Amino acid sequence: MDNPSMSQVQPSNAPLITVAMPIFNAGSCLRLAVLSIVRQTFTDWELLIIDDGSTDNALQDIDDIRDKRIRILKDGANKGLAARLNEAIDLARGRYLARMDQDDVSYPERFARQVEALEKDPRLDLVAAHAVTIDGDHRLTGRLPAASQGEIIAKPWRGFYLPHPTWMGRIEWFRKFRYAEPGPYFCEDQELLLRSYEESSFGVIEEPLLAYRIRGKTARRKLIKTRLTVLQVQWRHFLSKGQLFFALMAVLTFGGRLALDVLRPVFGAAYPIIRIPGEEISQTWRSVLNHIQEGAGDAKVISSDRQLREPAPGIHPLAGRRIAMIATVSYHLVNQLGCQAEYFRDIGMSVVLVSSAGPEIAKIPTGPRLRYEVIEIPRSLTPVPDLLALVRLTKFFLTRRFDLVHSTTPKAGLLTALAAFIACVPVRLHTFTGQPWVTLRGPLRWASRSADRLIGLLNTRCYADSGSQAAFLAAEGILPAEKISVIGHGSLAGVDMKRFDPGLWTEDRKREIRRSLGIAPSATVIVFVGRISPDKGIAELIDAFRGLMEAGRDVDLLLVGPHDRERGGVSEFDLDDALQCPRIHYLGYAPDPERCLAVSDIFCLPSYREGFGTVAIEAAAMGLPTVGTAIYGLTDAVADGDTGILVPPRDARALEGALRRLLDHPDERARMGAAARRRCFERFETSRVNAQVAAEYLRILKKKCLI
Repeated sequence: MDNPSMSQVQPSNAPLITVAMPIFNAGSCLRLAVLSIVRQTFTDWELLIIDDGSTDNALQDIDDIRDKRIRILKDGANKGLAARLNEAIDLARGRYLARMDQDDVSYPERFARQVEALEKDPRLDLVAAHAVTIDGDHRLTGRLPAASQGEIIAKPWRGFYLPHPTWMGRIEWFRKFRYAEPGPYFCEDQELLLRSYEESSFGVIEEPLLAYRIRGKTARRKLIKTRLTVLQVQWRHFLSKGQLFFALMAVLTFGGRLALDVLRPVFGAAYPIIRIPGEEISQTWRSVLNHIQEGAGDAKVISSDRQLREPAPGIHPLAGRRIAMIATVSYHLVNQLGCQAEYFRDIGMSVVLVSSAGPEIAKIPTGPRLRYEVIEIPRSLTPVPDLLALVRLTKFFLTRRFDLVHSTTPKAGLLTALAAFIACVPVRLHTFTGQPWVTLRGPLRWASRSADRLIGLLNTRCYADSGSQAAFLAAEGILPAEKISVIGHGSLAGVDMKRFDPGLWTEDRKREIRRSLGIAPSATVIVFVGRISPDKGIAELIDAFRGLMEAGRDVDLLLVGPHDRERGGVSEFDLDDALQCPRIHYLGYAPDPERCLAVSDIFCLPSYREGFGTVAIEAAAMGLPTVGTAIYGLTDAVADGDTGILVPPRDARALEGALRRLLDHPDERARMGAAARRRCFERFETSRVNAQVAAEYLRILKKKCLI
């Protein structure tokens, strides 16, 4: 191994890559770091090891590594990392400069993958990669994220998630921007990226190509000090550019992350922030380590009892992953997502359902891999209870260390987004199921819209349970179109068509149910299932029904579902007057809505707003046509003219006309009902939808390098 001085003349045969590795008291880890470069599959490189005035004997550990591509440079001075990196830039002979720290480990294919990316896209200035984190004993402890160019440009105040030791870039880019001297404390890379990102193009390889070493308590102290330095750098830069909003967001981000650093010991959550479940070593990492250590003498070998066991053939790749599914009220969570939670349990995931207390919780078959956690989440705006819910959710996420959290419903979505962001849950998801602000005015509308924007900002990915709702949210500017999508054809979890099966209900059984409800055998039954609330169009439905009665139709109306007040709402809607009519039957909450659907002929849902309208496809599974409103969400659940009829919202006369049409034409009613069940099976059958959701989880976890 060559050992020239700083002034040595460089050889004429220039390699493609120059690897810059400044060192200072590197200790025993230096040997493994150097070996990881020597054992690269791409061989056209030179390694510059620049000693920054070390006082230990780390260099002696690599004396036996005989490789003319390695150059050791020593001048006895201690100048700091930024100065030494600039020296490497000046001395580099390669077309590309790669970074490497003294105690990290590069995966064997790292250089090959990064050169391929740079050669393929000449517009790229710099290519980074995902990384795993390891401790002093080479045990895998977590991962470091990497952000795309779009994410960096959209939110530069969050910092630049491009792990410094994974960088490889064009030498002319490094020479143009260089590192600031003296370098800011442990954030030379952040300062350089912040100064250059508006004029540069960055790429990311979305798989681990490096193991980044982090050492417990020392790392935590360094992290807090580094955060403060990054904030100072950001504040000066953004203010110099006149970007006050970015500067303020940087302060808020710093505050949230500092709070997490302070709360972490209280809640027992260990460093690093983004953690791989358990302390086992993945098979991939072990293979990399074994490859590098071949012929490495006394380098430490990891014992086999710490290996991560790969799923056996037939085991779902999501097995062992931990998910929290959160909604504001148990009525929604259990009835909409209970079957999906059981599906996730059955494929081996560890599932926790979270909501406010409610009688529906008893329906969940809890066990070792399916649990229910009650955290009171107020539906209405109540500052003190809302803050308590946020604190409890944050503590819950910190202590349970979920791989992903997935929220639905507005209030749960907002509090979960905040808590999961503070707790740095790796994957944070939210499904929009309708927007309360659509029917609001004034400050309440502004506040509700802002809450949805914040949900979109803080989550990893958002979904809508219908395509029309996704388009609406993008058009309203709630979040960018590229950050929201629909899984499959929509709906939260589809319909269990084995449960919602009209063939299970015999004529004798249906006659008995009608008799118990006081409905004559000859009557045609219109049924509504959902919350009894003004925004469900209950007033228009009752008005339209009275019109049918006045016209002499032999018809009954079933209202099935809890009153909004029973689920924490603030609705003042009063049914007392409507219930004076003997042919209007209010049943309240029913754990088995299919029983009411089985004895009905037409399903009616005249809502002002719906994310999708799951009850419409449940009715479709039972062979019922739907009369609903032409609003986003329902336009996805109901094929107008084929599986039902859609009318303008808030129009009782149009609603009455559509109901009258189906009452007067039983053949058309039967045709639409049959088409509705067929369409439901093709698009919304629950096992199909659950598999699509699981596939989406798997895609995101793989993208985040958690699988």
